[in-house]
Amino acid sequence: MMLLSRDFTNLCCMLFELGAAWWFLRPIECEEDRRWRPAAFLVLLPLYLLYFTPQGMIAGSEVYSLANLWTQALRLLFHWACVYAFTRLWTGLPPKTAAYLSGIFNLLYITTQNLRYVVMILLPNTAELRAASAYSVIAADILLLWVIRKTVRVEELRHVSLPQFVLLILCTTVDLFLKWSVITMQELLSTSSRRTELLAFSLIACLSMFAICLLVQMNQQTQEERASLALEHLRLQHEDQNARRSMQANRDISRMYHDMKNHLLAIDSMAGDRDELHAYLQQLLPSMEAYEEQVVTGHETVDALLS
Repeated sequence: MMLLSRDFTNLCCMLFELGAAWWFLRPIECEEDRRWRPAAFLVLLPLYLLYFTPQGMIAGSEVYSLANLWTQALRLLFHWACVYAFTRLWTGLPPKTAAYLSGIFNLLYITTQNLRYVVMILLPNTAELRAASAYSVIAADILLLWVIRKTVRVEELRHVSLPQFVLLILCTTVDLFLKWSVITMQELLSTSSRRTELLAFSLIACLSMFAICLLVQMNQQTQEERASLALEHLRLQHEDQNARRSMQANRDISRMYHDMKNHLLAIDSMAGDRDELHAYLQQLLPSMEAYEEQVVTGHETVDALLS
């Protein structure tokens, strides 16, 4: 059946990855007008070579060699390059940030690939079970992608430190080694009495690397958020102090002009019949009204800021 064929399941996995890359980066708002953003999907089309690899590029499972490890490393680097190009074209992020986000997505890719190989080894080699393993891995990929979206706020990621890069590279390297080990030992593991234990160790180690990387990133974002809140709290404290000083200055000015007004009224009452002095004071008194409180809201801080 077509739904159970290897090519069809690989095609489903590839199409799912294209959608996953879009969904992973969707929260990021593009700062520029990029009407041609859909064309960015073209740079993901070379991933076809990873899902439908020519026979000569596949690492042989019968040889536990560095040549096979090098082949797997090149395939992973090729995958990262495609995702990096898509990230740059789709989001317009700086190269450093785009490289880091592409690395996280690359870690997701190799984690799910390891899961797929483990499931394929554990299940009998039939078309139905191979297809079932591929579709189950897609489901696991959706779950892991959802975890990434919940733990890593990609829309807020703008600055990446060197330790974050180093940790991501180390986690990816460990997962790459585990993938190489599982692939090259596939035939041995299929007949080993400790097959389940060995595969469980590889899978747990792979998922642990994935979790460590996400937890560190989540902790980094939490620390940045706390620092931002602390700065905001400090800013509000300064604004409150400035408002209090302004309130005190307004009270002092109001008191001074109130006293001056009373003095002028007293002088005016003592002026007697001196019409010229009386006229001058009558002209001066209205000018003092401008210095009285301009805004009365019932809240002293608001009055000080608006007056």
